[in-house]
Amino acid sequence: MKNTFILWKEIIANPFEGYKKLNNDTKLFLPFLTIIILFLFSVLLMIPMQTSDVYGEAMARVQQAALADRGTELSDEQMTAMAEQMKSPMVRNITIVSTIGGGLVSYIVITLVSALILKLLSGGFKKEAVKYSLVLKIILFASIVSMVQALLKMGITLSGDWQRALARVNTTGDLQMALQSPVSLAALFDPVSMGRQVYFLLDYVTDIFNWIYYLFLYAGLKGALALEKNKALAVTVIMAVISIGIALAFTLIG
Repeated sequence: MKNTFILWKEIIANPFEGYKKLNNDTKLFLPFLTIIILFLFSVLLMIPMQTSDVYGEAMARVQQAALADRGTELSDEQMTAMAEQMKSPMVRNITIVSTIGGGLVSYIVITLVSALILKLLSGGFKKEAVKYSLVLKIILFASIVSMVQALLKMGITLSGDWQRALARVNTTGDLQMALQSPVSLAALFDPVSMGRQVYFLLDYVTDIFNWIYYLFLYAGLKGALALEKNKALAVTVIMAVISIGIALAFTLIG
């Protein structure tokens, strides 16, 4: 356990040197558990928001918009009843369970799938077989950057006027943007007037934490997998493009 945390410290201090010490013998359980705990902590910070009356009202508007897209219009009385239902103790309890359980399952699945994609991409540039467990370790050790990013975003959201942000929510995409404040140039713009897709791209590309995460990923590919510089860079860029594409697709759905 101690050796794993020492290695993590070395990777954070100097990823290009630290990742050289990451190998198949490095324990997987501890970094996985640490990241999961940090993720759950960031999710728990959202509970006060998601159990508030203003969040319930926002969810009612999201549901109304979804029904309208399917050709179903609600009367004022129906809308009021839906808003009250969304603020009920039962719905709030369901929200808590789904936020924690659903968020955890989603994060684990995304992490495992990301490792699989990274393994396949790396295998295309490397003659020797690439072990899935080693690639997963590279991602987990780099994920500390994403956890710091998530905690900072949530801290900014909770310290700001999040009630006002939720009061402007009408769609699923609006809700996603209201729950986490950007730490990028996107903070200078209004997502509604700019458009969700453009706003998302600006946020993703100018977020320094995303650059640091991919720098760690690049260092891991070079150090742990011993990929050549150009090949490691190519895999990193492809991973970034895939991530942006998938996330952008979700904004289109919302």
